[in-house]
Amino acid sequence: MTKADFVNLVQKSGGISRLKACNVVNDFLFELQTRIRREEDIKCFPQLFTLRPKTTAARAARNPSTGETIAVPSKKAVKFKMSKFLKDMLN
Repeated sequence: MTKADFVNLVQKSGGISRLKACNVVNDFLFELQTRIRREEDIKCFPQLFTLRPKTTAARAARNPSTGETIAVPSKKAVKFKMSKFLKDMLN
């Protein structure tokens, strides 16, 4: 689903203009980004998935072509956890 598809869905289901639907979708995406920056769990679609910010630990890695050991710093990522309902639906 693209952003345009999502806007069309909001427009049709809400019976609102395309401009208002775009604003709703943009506000929703902005709120998701804000909560991820604050490192909050996102459970707005608990029947489908949960997004959870995660910090990976610093580690040592090896360059496969040279064999040299490289220090990889810690970093932040977003973990996607699929719900049981979605797993059952796919399998």
